[in-house]
Amino acid sequence: MKTIQYTLVALASLISTCVTAEDIVPRVHLVTEVNHPYFYYQEDSKEPTGIGYVIVTELMRRSGIDYELTVLPWLRALRKTEMDPRACLFNMNRTPAREARYRWIGPLAEGGLAIFARPGSPEKLGSLEELKGRIVIGKTDSLSLKGLAEEYGATVIVARKDRQAAMAFYKGRADFWAGGLIDVPLAARHLGFPVPEIALKRSSASLNIGCNLKLDDRLYDRMSKAFKTMGDFRETVVSDWIVISQ
Repeated sequence: MKTIQYTLVALASLISTCVTAEDIVPRVHLVTEVNHPYFYYQEDSKEPTGIGYVIVTELMRRSGIDYELTVLPWLRALRKTEMDPRACLFNMNRTPAREARYRWIGPLAEGGLAIFARPGSPEKLGSLEELKGRIVIGKTDSLSLKGLAEEYGATVIVARKDRQAAMAFYKGRADFWAGGLIDVPLAARHLGFPVPEIALKRSSASLNIGCNLKLDDRLYDRMSKAFKTMGDFRETVVSDWIVISQ
């Protein structure tokens, strides 16, 4: 009789364990790079912050999903996201070339790319062809700088960060500055420079969350549902960051 009771208790425990395991939603592995103003560390506290970081952590709170955060150089972040079935990379431009490689949630913030001239400059560009023989500075991959050189005959200077590009640009080392419609003004303001003027707007762009194609459907669905509740919150975060940087 005791043997039967023990067996029944063991079976009940096993069934309970199986149900609990089925209900547990696994942890998401968030991945990003240091890229001001979307993700960076505060100088005083060394705590992470940024437009994308604030929005994504609020999204995870609303979704009720646990997560861990890994910060890597961009190419390593891409590789991790494509190899890890629980990974989601945030602050990534959604492009046609990337469309089929990830499960998307977003946009976190919308902006675009442009060629900037110095404040007060009368120069306006009708097309990229007018960059031939001119010097253009920009952050790595900010506007396909290699393409500006090879296809349009521009002389390009590649900076590691927007702030480095700003310093060189305002010292007169380049005629134009190529970069993001949000990133470039923020970098200029942060260093105390006047905001440069748009000489040519190139394209619209949006920053998103790109998840591994094998991400658990429960995770993706809960994150997507939470994101749909965040319209006003996202707009407030972006607006506040622009005001803070003025």
